[in-house]
Amino acid sequence: ALIIDGRRISYGTLHDAVCRCAGGLAAAGVTPGDRVAVVDAASLLSIASLLGAARMGATPALMNPALTPAELRKVRDHEKRNANRKTVLNAIEAMLG
Repeated sequence: ALIIDGRRISYGTLHDAVCRCAGGLAAAGVTPGDRVAVVDAASLLSIASLLGAARMGATPALMNPALTPAELRKVRDHEKRNANRKTVLNAIEAMLG
């Protein structure tokens, strides 16, 4: 299915990772229509997060991995101020601590 850093990822491995990510997002309270920030590092985790969000009806929002922590904080704070939409920023929160 994929080759990441010279490592072959089978469809089965990708499927399992997508299901785990979708389950983790659901456990975190993500529902269809929510936006999910995914820091796109071209890793299995970022690809599975993107596909897992889409699988459950959420909208993945790809974040540039070159953004600095200060820039990610601005994105997080902007989204928190916009109460008319729900964006799950777990990836950003995890990076910022």
